[in-house]
Amino acid sequence: MRQSLVMVLLALFYASSVHVVWAQKSDTVPTSFSMEEAVNYAMMHNKEVTIADLNEAISNMQTKEFVSQGLPQINGSAQLDYNFELMTMGTDENGNPIQFGSEYGGQAGISLSQMLFDGSFLVGLKASRTYQDLAIKQTTQQKIDIVEQVQKAYFLALVNEENREAIQRNYDRLKQLLYETEEMYKNGFAEKIDVQRIRVNYNSVVLQLEQNKQEIELAYMLLKFQMGYNIDTEIQLKDHLSDQHLNETLMTSDMQYAYQNRIEYDILNTQFTLKELERKENNFQYMPKLNLVANYGWANFGDDFGAYWTSANWFPNGSVGVKMTVPIFDGLLKSRKSQRMKLEMQQISTQKDLMKDNVAVEVKKAADQLSTSLKALQIYEDNMGLAKEVYEHSLAKYQEGIGSNLEVIEADGSYKDAQDEYYSSLYNALVAQIALQKANGTLYHVAPESE
Repeated sequence: MRQSLVMVLLALFYASSVHVVWAQKSDTVPTSFSMEEAVNYAMMHNKEVTIADLNEAISNMQTKEFVSQGLPQINGSAQLDYNFELMTMGTDENGNPIQFGSEYGGQAGISLSQMLFDGSFLVGLKASRTYQDLAIKQTTQQKIDIVEQVQKAYFLALVNEENREAIQRNYDRLKQLLYETEEMYKNGFAEKIDVQRIRVNYNSVVLQLEQNKQEIELAYMLLKFQMGYNIDTEIQLKDHLSDQHLNETLMTSDMQYAYQNRIEYDILNTQFTLKELERKENNFQYMPKLNLVANYGWANFGDDFGAYWTSANWFPNGSVGVKMTVPIFDGLLKSRKSQRMKLEMQQISTQKDLMKDNVAVEVKKAADQLSTSLKALQIYEDNMGLAKEVYEHSLAKYQEGIGSNLEVIEADGSYKDAQDEYYSSLYNALVAQIALQKANGTLYHVAPESE
């Protein structure tokens, strides 16, 4: 028996341990992200997205609130009166005052009201659902902006990381060259000015390393901020620049119809529909409203407060009926509202036309920027290769004693400038591609929710 109890306790301890370990693993926050994973994380944790999701939930609740207006409205009431001065209606033949009523009175009951017909309610119900759809699209717009910012920050971190490797190679190369030149100077094969020239470049690359370190820290901080990630926690990037592909086919997209993919244009369409429904709802308010009303309750009157509370002194009463409300004149309020809404619809239509033109300009501008960035990237990549060859050739001549130290320094400076221009143009090209995708409306699509 005791052995069985021990086995049971061990089994329970093992099960609880497994549960704790599993819970710890399930709560583990990832620290390594690909571009796609960073975007997905931002969709769940970015504060701006959270605010947009809450706004969407609020609009959903507002729709339910509006639906509640069409459901039965039931209210209960109770009232107790003490008539310390009864109503007097003249005097009798003896001159005594004639008073009506009783010292105590009270009533309790329940009332019901049910909407039977209200044209504005039916249209308003449809409008509230359209408003909910508008909130969903505004959430999508916010997510597109976050995707843009996350991708830019991710690329900035990648470019700075790769640039650090290039700067580190420059540092190692100059450090070795400085050491060799100092040894040559000690042995009388180089002048002091040769050492000083190289040391100037060496000090510059040391400073460049420190600056690059700060740029990387800022890039990661920006990325974590856009993701909604803890800024104090370190993260790793899974992707590499070699994994990224610049898509030249984006520049051949049809600019004329790009606006149809833009969430901003979709939002304008929804706003137009919403305004149209609001105007229709306002016009339906000219029609009569019909409600079912019912009341049931009890009343009591008497001069004896003690007997007031006995059930025998409470008498029931009830009624049921139909109430119709007909608007006659409201000072032209609804007419003025209808005219205002018509103007607002015209305003939205004009905004839609303007949006079409703006999108065409944005796409053309982004496509030209990407084209220019790709050409610049190719040129700077070629320049970097040429500058590297010039540096290696100058260094070989210097080491063989047939070249000057100044030639090596100039070649090294040109090589570093070419590297800086290349990485700057690479980031510009990646950002230009993001801008073109956003202009085309293809940067981010929300997957449809399953029914």
